[in-house]
Amino acid sequence: MWLYCHFPQLLLDNRVRLQPESNTLPLAFYQLQSSQSVIVQCNALALECGVRPQLQTVMAISLCEQLQLMEYSSEREEQALQQLASYLYQWAAKLVLYPPQGLAIELNSLEQLYGGRNAAFDVLAQKIQELPITSQLAVAGNPLAAKLLAESDSSVSLLAEKQAALLAELPIQNAGLSLKAQKHSKAAGFRLLGELMQLPGGEVGRQLGLETLLHLEQLQGLKQQSHNFFMPPESFQQSLDLVTEIP
Repeated sequence: MWLYCHFPQLLLDNRVRLQPESNTLPLAFYQLQSSQSVIVQCNALALECGVRPQLQTVMAISLCEQLQLMEYSSEREEQALQQLASYLYQWAAKLVLYPPQGLAIELNSLEQLYGGRNAAFDVLAQKIQELPITSQLAVAGNPLAAKLLAESDSSVSLLAEKQAALLAELPIQNAGLSLKAQKHSKAAGFRLLGELMQLPGGEVGRQLGLETLLHLEQLQGLKQQSHNFFMPPESFQQSLDLVTEIP
């Protein structure tokens, strides 16, 4: 069993944690996507002005003249994820990073340490929720399934039957498929992940390709996934770009 932790605005939350005064201003991170500059993360003050993720940066500035803009960096978000993993390593040694916004924790090995799977989940969930970081948690039999549930902000259940039901209810666009496979699935009339998982493997491979078949088999635990477990670095280094000038 795996606990997946998704941090949808980790770079922004880490910025506010290190520089609390930056949260007194509308703040947003932008990124170039398909030749357009769009907002990818924004704080509560920016949201109050109407700024939203995927909004074009030009439109965001027109909505909020005081908006402080910073360029999004996946490398810096991954650094924040590694620091977070180093912190959680105190309570769970088997962590797998999914940069730049997620990590998975293997729960079975913690049952004896914490007195059961439920107790292990409770301890880890508490440690994560105590942090000043937005998090979405999910549990499933493998990290890939837990990842999809967490990223979709599904409810958390430690019951395998409930996890399977939640997974089956995911829309095709949240199933982790390639854009091509999503398009073909929708063209064939499939709207939910569960509908695809009911197809025979040979039919999935024929219609959607071997990559999609492997993905579905891994989600259902029919194919094992390889894991590179996290090891804390021997040294620590961190830099900080200030949002406002220091007088």
